[in-house]
Amino acid sequence: MAKTYHPIPKIGTGRFGFQVAIRSRLYAGPDHLLIVQNTGYTEEYKRIFYKDIRYLMVMETYGQTRQGMASGAIILLILFCHLFGLPWLAVGLMGVPFLIWFIANMLLGSMCRCYLNTHVQTVQLPAPRRMKKVPVLRAFLLSQIPSSRLAGTEQPVA
Repeated sequence: MAKTYHPIPKIGTGRFGFQVAIRSRLYAGPDHLLIVQNTGYTEEYKRIFYKDIRYLMVMETYGQTRQGMASGAIILLILFCHLFGLPWLAVGLMGVPFLIWFIANMLLGSMCRCYLNTHVQTVQLPAPRRMKKVPVLRAFLLSQIPSSRLAGTEQPVA
C-alpha cells in the first residue's frame, strides 16, 4: 500500500544550526508526521505517529538577536572602512546585502525551537523556526490528533 505525503503548508523548511548543506522538511502522512533530513547525498527519515504525541514544546531562542547583532556589526565595519578611503559606491555594494539581511531578520520575528514529546522520546523539529509559524503547526497537529484524545482527560498538544 503506497503512502502519500504532503508538506505541511506555511511551515517551510528548516536547518539544525548553521548547516548550509542540510535541509529538513515536515510531511504529513495518513497517521504520522514524517521528518525528512536531506544532506544532498543521503536522506534520513523519522516518523512520529499522531496518536503518540503528548505535547508540543516551544522554546524562544536568541537567534534573531544574534543575527541582528552580526549583520549590524558587519554594516558598521563596512561604514567604518569608508573613513579609510573606501568609496561610497563600494560601501553601498558591500553593505546593502547585510542591510537587507538585518531588515528581513527583524521583520520575520523572533526565533524558536520546537520539540514534539511522545511516550518514548522528545524530537526536535526542524521547522518552524519563527514564532509566527508556531500557531500553524499547533493547529495542524490538533487537527490530526484523534478526537478521542481531545475528549479525554489527557492534555492535547498545547
